[in-house]
Amino acid sequence: MRKLVASALALASLLIGYAALTTGSSDRPANVDAADWIQVSDTVGFVIIPDKTSGTVIASSALLLEPAASGYFVAKTATGWRRLVVIEPIKGPGTAG
Repeated sequence: MRKLVASALALASLLIGYAALTTGSSDRPANVDAADWIQVSDTVGFVIIPDKTSGTVIASSALLLEPAASGYFVAKTATGWRRLVVIEPIKGPGTAG
């Protein structure tokens, strides 16, 4: 289930990234290349950590999929861009996961 959620998040990030890259915005954190920046809004973005390996993964349904992208979210504050940490909620007794 977690892999499915991570895959959906990666796909959404890539789609948002495509839209963000086509707008040509240069407002991004320092030392982040344009190819590694996905602008979500004026105050939130996603930084992709470049992967040293590339290739495709063949799923059981015979679809060719790109590997999931690694990265982190950032938010623009009064003092500059700040990295956001996403913490998964604690699962209670009787929950699957």
